[in-house]
Amino acid sequence: HYVFLSTIGVYKDFKTSNIDEFYPLATLADPTIEEISETTYGALKALCETQVQQYFPNRSLIVRSGLLIGPYDPTDRFTYWVKRIARGGTILAPAHQQVQFIDARDLAKWIVSMIERRATGIYNATGQFCDLEKVLHECQNVADHQDPIVWIDEKFLIEHNVQDWIELPLWLSTLRSMPGFSKISSHKAFQAGLHIRPLSETISSILEWDMTRKEPELHAGLDPQKETTLLELWKERQKQ
Repeated sequence: HYVFLSTIGVYKDFKTSNIDEFYPLATLADPTIEEISETTYGALKALCETQVQQYFPNRSLIVRSGLLIGPYDPTDRFTYWVKRIARGGTILAPAHQQVQFIDARDLAKWIVSMIERRATGIYNATGQFCDLEKVLHECQNVADHQDPIVWIDEKFLIEHNVQDWIELPLWLSTLRSMPGFSKISSHKAFQAGLHIRPLSETISSILEWDMTRKEPELHAGLDPQKETTLLELWKERQKQ
């Protein structure tokens, strides 16, 4: 019985919502390419899935995960928002953004249960999707900070060279043409027993863990000075 942790990146694009396990996969013009890059990563993972199924027919479990969050996350993509809310002050956030993620502990627990049952097949395991607004308000509740959040439209953010996903984690601009990236269907996994803990529990765990790190340099997130400048510019824009 072979378990392969794959990725939703195997899909050819994200131009539609509720992508399930039967959606077409990414391919390489030259299948001999082995260099991993932003453009080849998904297709290479898809080829890995093919190899697993070839060598372990009817004995493989392939899990296509999305954004993983939780304590000990080295990317800081979700952690940035937890820390930013806890720090206080007026917060800049991208408006009208839908997000999707899964606590790595929930994913791990489910995979172990699937192994114990010798389960096979392909599963998306990306969690449920929700609005970033809900996520940040939950961060406020956990941190007990109710500072104002300024929701800024992406036209302004792009105009001022704010890098999506990195400077403002979880935000993907429409320029990427990936509206379905945060709307992947995990229905099959939920039917197979995947359970998601309350968001507040994940946020609390991240906050508790992050406090043990003192003040590390984050790998994602908006520079405080740049955030202040952008908020001032946005305020001036609203007066026009």
